[in-house]
Amino acid sequence: MKKLSTATVVMAIALTAAMTAFAQPGKKIDEMKILSFTGQVQIKMADGSVIGVVPGAPIPEIPAGAEIVVISGEAVFQAGNTVISANKGDSFTFAVSEGRIEVAATGTGSSIQVTVGKTEATVETGDKISVTGQGQGKGELKVMEGSVAVTSEGKTETLAVGQTSTVVLPPTAPVAPAPAPAPTTAPTTTTTEPTTEPTTTTEPAPEEILLPPPDTTVLPPPPNPAQETCTTVSPSAPGC
Repeated sequence: MKKLSTATVVMAIALTAAMTAFAQPGKKIDEMKILSFTGQVQIKMADGSVIGVVPGAPIPEIPAGAEIVVISGEAVFQAGNTVISANKGDSFTFAVSEGRIEVAATGTGSSIQVTVGKTEATVETGDKISVTGQGQGKGELKVMEGSVAVTSEGKTETLAVGQTSTVVLPPTAPVAPAPAPAPTTAPTTTTTEPTTEPTTTTEPAPEEILLPPPDTTVLPPPPNPAQETCTTVSPSAPGC
């Protein structure tokens, strides 16, 4: 039996733990999605055409009736609530009948992991199982061909043709109503008064009063009192 990598199994469990919708009678789930792959995947259609899927190429939906071959790497698929993990060299068919999702391992040495909720089934070459829903959160995994090892709640048992295992998913958490929108209030306009710097008044300097310069008029010297006034008597007389 080939072992799937821990990363692949963990991915499958995480994906199915988040699902709550089961395939129910009358509700047809006729397409399977490729969730992830690391190598090359080949899809053989019911009409005989073949599609190769490689990284970077468009990823098609896989219709019911197709056979899937993992050429290289690992790949994870999803149909309804069922997640299928396969490795290089694994191949399987995917079909839908009366609301049942049917998965059968084909080829040589195939060993695929089918996860539904918290239940895991190892489907090997020659084995075939179906998954049928019985209401939201509860379903049934049934062995249609071969014998399949099924693990649920930590307990593993091998189921033969016709035997079933109930698969249960956690109940859907109620969705809280969206909060009412907050009341709309008119925008408040704040007016900011301009800041005025205090005005400093500078007193003008007092005008300088210019006084006229002192009187510099030179007066004639006063008369000498010792000098006597002479009167010329005659030209011959001596002068004063």
